[in-house]
Amino acid sequence: MMNEKKCTICGSKKNFSISVLCENMRIMGKSFPEEKCKLVSCEECGFVYSEFESIEQKHFNEYYLNSSRTVKYEEVFGKYLPEKYFEHIYDVVNKYIDSESSILDIAAGYGEVTDYFIAKGYKNIVANEIKQECMDYIKSKNIEMIEKNVYDLKGTDKVFDAVLVSHDLEHFSDISGAMENILSVLKDNGYIFVEVPDALMYEGLERAPYHFLTYEHLSHFSETTIKNIASLHGLQILEMGHYIKCDDYPCVYAMMKKNGMYGKLEKDTLSEGAIRKYICKCEKEIKKCILKFEEENTPLILWGIGASTAQLLNRNFDKCNVIQLIDANVSKQGMSFAIGEKQLVIELPDAIKSEDATIFILSTAYKNNIKNDILSRGLKNKIECL
Repeated sequence: MMNEKKCTICGSKKNFSISVLCENMRIMGKSFPEEKCKLVSCEECGFVYSEFESIEQKHFNEYYLNSSRTVKYEEVFGKYLPEKYFEHIYDVVNKYIDSESSILDIAAGYGEVTDYFIAKGYKNIVANEIKQECMDYIKSKNIEMIEKNVYDLKGTDKVFDAVLVSHDLEHFSDISGAMENILSVLKDNGYIFVEVPDALMYEGLERAPYHFLTYEHLSHFSETTIKNIASLHGLQILEMGHYIKCDDYPCVYAMMKKNGMYGKLEKDTLSEGAIRKYICKCEKEIKKCILKFEEENTPLILWGIGASTAQLLNRNFDKCNVIQLIDANVSKQGMSFAIGEKQLVIELPDAIKSEDATIFILSTAYKNNIKNDILSRGLKNKIECL
């Protein structure tokens, strides 16, 4: 089909729909319009990405600043797995630079990767971040900062020997624009480390349904995508590989050098098929998981309605006896979703009244946090998880 929206890799306006990913993107926050999110594949280069009618990067910027909760890796994964992740980045990057090299850590969060490099003896590393709670934490550790949105990096006074872009590109609606800004602060012949989720590996990992299709992730990558980004932006790929981040997320990574080596684009012939297989697997898994609730008409309270879980509300629970939607995030309160013939509004945990209903935790990333919240409130409900 023809569409006015352009592929952010090759610029083509031709794409075809793979799936409706979300029926109502208002779940991301009240600044979002009520419209669908479609997962599409570019006819020209094969890139798989989310497409909207009117939603732009500014909506996601607002979301990250005011609605989303940034968590420290240790809160979700404990201490060991994040350490292995940071070590993985360090081991790749350290082969090409040394402790005197200047480094910029893009969208650094709480600066955990930055901290790791400092602990390894790197003296000239700067964190880039815009979320206030993260910036306050980074500043408390006396780490130098660039407080700018990635799309505003052009014109920054300082340039760096290396830039770290780990699990950032999937959050940008305009990847080419983001890369142009990032490369504007990288010296000629400087190095850039990029790591992103690997769409070709989604289907092969046993995770909760739709785990890899969070609405925060606007793009789905492969080795071919990375090669095309390198070709478009004058980068030489020095090494490329695959990695499971924190035993949870399949990734493709590359270390590249900025040397003006432009090339031709390749057609990604694998990503679309891989995504379709993954969606089919998710549909089968969720049906198996909720069948007993359908048959027994069990009263259900769905807890954890967010960017990583709202896909589960798209018709999957229509035959279940869902009585409440719960989320502790105050920004989501009052938003409604159709579950079967019911129109249910997201409420705070304090609104739970029925002890007979089963609490079904939708979120896998925050599953333990939610369980602890349930126990701390003295709720006696039976708990189920994906």
